[in-house]
Amino acid sequence: MASPRVRGYALALLLWLGLGLALCVLWGNSAAGRVRASFEQDVRILHRVLSQRAEQHDAVLAGLVALERAGVGTPTLASFAESMRSQYPQVGALERCTGTQQVGCALLAGVGFDPPDGLQETVLEALGQASTARPRVLSSTVPVFALVQSDGGETAFVLWIDAARFAALSEFTQPDSGFSLSGAGGGRVFYRLEPSRTASALEASLLPRFSLQKPLGSASQPFGLEAARQLRFADLPLGGMALLLAAGAVLTLLLTRFLFGVRQARLERLAAQQALQRERARAEGTVKAVSDALLTWDLGGRVTLANPAAGALLGCEAASLVGRPLTQVLRLQATLGQQPLLGYLDSFWRNPVPTELPEGTTLLDVRGQARLVEGSLSPLTDEQGRVTGGVLTLRDLGPFRKRMLEALEHSERRLREHEALLAHAGRMGTLSEIAAGIAHELNQPLTAILGHAQASLRLLEEEDADLERVRRSLQSSADQARRAAQILERLRAHVARQPLRREPVDLRQVVESVRVLTEHELRERGVRLETELEGVRHIGT
Repeated sequence: MASPRVRGYALALLLWLGLGLALCVLWGNSAAGRVRASFEQDVRILHRVLSQRAEQHDAVLAGLVALERAGVGTPTLASFAESMRSQYPQVGALERCTGTQQVGCALLAGVGFDPPDGLQETVLEALGQASTARPRVLSSTVPVFALVQSDGGETAFVLWIDAARFAALSEFTQPDSGFSLSGAGGGRVFYRLEPSRTASALEASLLPRFSLQKPLGSASQPFGLEAARQLRFADLPLGGMALLLAAGAVLTLLLTRFLFGVRQARLERLAAQQALQRERARAEGTVKAVSDALLTWDLGGRVTLANPAAGALLGCEAASLVGRPLTQVLRLQATLGQQPLLGYLDSFWRNPVPTELPEGTTLLDVRGQARLVEGSLSPLTDEQGRVTGGVLTLRDLGPFRKRMLEALEHSERRLREHEALLAHAGRMGTLSEIAAGIAHELNQPLTAILGHAQASLRLLEEEDADLERVRRSLQSSADQARRAAQILERLRAHVARQPLRREPVDLRQVVESVRVLTEHELRERGVRLETELEGVRHIGT
């Protein structure tokens, strides 16, 4: 058996369904009335435009008759007829006919126009039988009709009208409307415009069809205009009706739910209280898990909450701090001329905004040991934004400073290593630059050795060889070889990153070595080198 809540929902929905359907019927009738009014307005526009076009035909014929009576020539009539044909696209051709028993017609405008078979003969027979000074339709067929007016004598004018262009008024109709034109005197339909959107069989069987018949307001062209329009589902506000029913159903359900929701609201309120208690417990657990010391106090300056980290920092149990004055719990030692804690508290109460404790603040625990700390003061507010107390957070900077010092030492050590590697890389980078210079430096002693050796060979080949000169030449070769070895040794020490050694150097020997190394090249270039050391002067060429 259904519950009372379900039965209440069902009864409310049934009541709304009856009321909603009645509102939808009224709404649909109003929409259908607007569609009918729009349709009738379109028909009136069509009737007015077609009547104006029929009057234009009469005006064209009247103009031709007036020109004929004025005695103008055929070229003037043809020019007038051609201008009228270009101005009114529904005019297919204009003819001038003469005679009573044997009628002959000449084309004034509309070269290439070909009336339907048999219609030309019908017009000629009618002209031979009778004539009138008023325009009248002699014959009509699909899709052309002929309009004739006589000048009262033996001359008449025939206006051939293209019925399709005459009734080309699709821009004045709606896609769901159609109309037709009947011939003169209630004859057959010679033009029909079907609606571009056809109604379905269901729409034709359930919805009304609007129609309207009106004759054109022209005595010479008494055509009948008949228009029809089938009401379609798209013309009705079905979406709005559905939205109305849905919105009413939702409103009904909400109202029913409100009536049955008192007990549910009580249960939800109880669940909310339980959830609030769980959130409080979770918040307390979060406060206890925070690694920073956390103290809150009321407007009287007494501690209302202290987490375990605060007890560990102060060297006592956190529960023993609650209820005690904050100034007794905290012993902050002023450093670098800072104001005491009471001064910061007074400034904080005068302007309760988050405030950072000054740098260099130290905390004295129960053992009197000073710890460097950092922290901040923040206000506590209620739901109305009123200040009810404050929060103090403290962090021991000792472990942090230790980690920072270790990290700094490690960074400095790495920096020194990187500087040494960079210096070595720099030396290696410059090696390619000094290679050419080293090669040049080695080439000079090697060239000197080669020159002394060749000179020694030439001296030994002589009959009376000067052995003393040979000995000096060989001694010079040995000296140059030792200089080359010293150059290579210095290069090896530079590349191997060996520490530089400081030792005394004989500047005279250095200058002499430079002179000997460059002597051969200077001689080839014609340069004279002059040195003077400790009174000894040497001039080389």
